[in-house]
Amino acid sequence: MGSAEVLHIITRLERGGAPGTMLDLIRGLEGDGFVQVLATGLADDAAQDLLGTPATAGLRVLTVPGLTRDVRPLADLRALVGLTWLLRREEPDLVHVHTSKAGLLGRLAARFAGRRPVVYSPHGSILTGYFSPGAARLFARLDAWAARFTDRVICCTAREVAGYLAAGIGRPEQYTVIPNGLDGEAYARRATPPAQTRAALGLPPESRPILCAGRLVPVKGQTFLLRAWPAVLEGEPGALLLLAGDGPDEGPLTAQAAALGLGGSVRFLGFRQDVPSLLACAEILVLPSLNEGFGMVLVEAMAMGKPVVATAVGGVPEVVLDGRTGLLIPPADPRALAAAILRLLEDPRAARRMGEAGRGRARESFSRKAFLQAHRDLYGELLGLRRDQGVIHA
Repeated sequence: MGSAEVLHIITRLERGGAPGTMLDLIRGLEGDGFVQVLATGLADDAAQDLLGTPATAGLRVLTVPGLTRDVRPLADLRALVGLTWLLRREEPDLVHVHTSKAGLLGRLAARFAGRRPVVYSPHGSILTGYFSPGAARLFARLDAWAARFTDRVICCTAREVAGYLAAGIGRPEQYTVIPNGLDGEAYARRATPPAQTRAALGLPPESRPILCAGRLVPVKGQTFLLRAWPAVLEGEPGALLLLAGDGPDEGPLTAQAAALGLGGSVRFLGFRQDVPSLLACAEILVLPSLNEGFGMVLVEAMAMGKPVVATAVGGVPEVVLDGRTGLLIPPADPRALAAAILRLLEDPRAARRMGEAGRGRARESFSRKAFLQAHRDLYGELLGLRRDQGVIHA
C-alpha cells in the first residue's frame, strides 16, 4: 500500500488522557505507510497545552479557530466551517476523529467536504457521570445521528460498545474494540528508585503511600476517597494518600481534606510528569471514578506490578480482574473504598500476588504493539475498500 494521508481531529491537546493516547498512536504509526496530520483547537489552560512541546515536535499540526470542548454555538459554527474548509484543502484519504465534541464536528465536516472513510474514537463514553440526564439524552441523539455517516467506531472495551448500542447509537457492525496499549517495560524504566522518590516527596519512613492519579474533577470521584480516608487511617495510621493531578476541584478537595482533619495524611501533588516514579513508591493505586471508559492509569499501575482498587464502572471491569489483579468496588461508596484499601494493606502477600498477576495481564492483554497493529489493520481495511472504489491509488 502506498502512503495514505490520515487526518486526526481532536478538540484540544492537553496532557494525558485522550490526547496522550492519540499522540502515541500517531507516533507509533510514523513511517508506516501513513502520512499523518493533526487538527486541533487550543487548550483552555495554556500551561497544559502540548503544542510547541516535545510531545508534538515534528508533527504537522493545524489549529482550528473556535474548536473548544464547551458548547459554544457561534464558536462551534466557526469550527465546523474551518474544519470543512481544512478537509477540502487537505483531501485526506481517511479522517480519524477523537473525543465527543471533535467527533461530532469532525464527522459533520467530513460529510460536507466529500466522502472518505471516517473513524471515530470516543475515548470513553460521556453518557454517564458528566452531564445532566437531559443533556446526556441530547448528546446520545446527536451521536446516533452522526453514526449514520461514520464508517467505524473504536471503543476501548466491549462494555463501552454495549452502552452505545443500548443508547441507540450505531449498528453492531460499525464497532471495533481496541484496548489502549502500553509498552510496560519502557514505562517501568522511566521510574526512579522508590527511596529516591520518597526522599524527594519528604515521606516519613513509616508511611505507606497510596496513589490516586487523575484530573481533579467530579467524575473522578476523589471526594469519596477523602470521605473514606478517616476509616483507612483508623485501620492503618501510616497510610498516606498521594493525590496526583490538577483541575477545577483542587480547591474544594483541599477544603474537604482540611474539614475532615486529614492533615498530613493527604498530599496534593498537583500535575506530575513522574507518575511511573510515584507508582514505584506506592503500595496501591486507587481509581474511585464515577465513570471511566478504560482507565489507562490502571494498566500503568499493573505494568509496575501494583495492585489496584477501582470502581466497577464503564470499562474498568474489563481491565481489572476482581480478586486477581485488584479489587473492584461500587462507585460513590466510601465504606467499600476503605475496606478494599485496608484489605490490601493488611495482607501484603495477597497484594504482591495481585500486583504480579497485573503485570502479566498488562503485558499480555494491553500491549502497545497490539494497539498499534489493530489500528494499522483497520486503516488498511478501510483504505483498501476506498482503493477498490477507485478513489485512491497505490
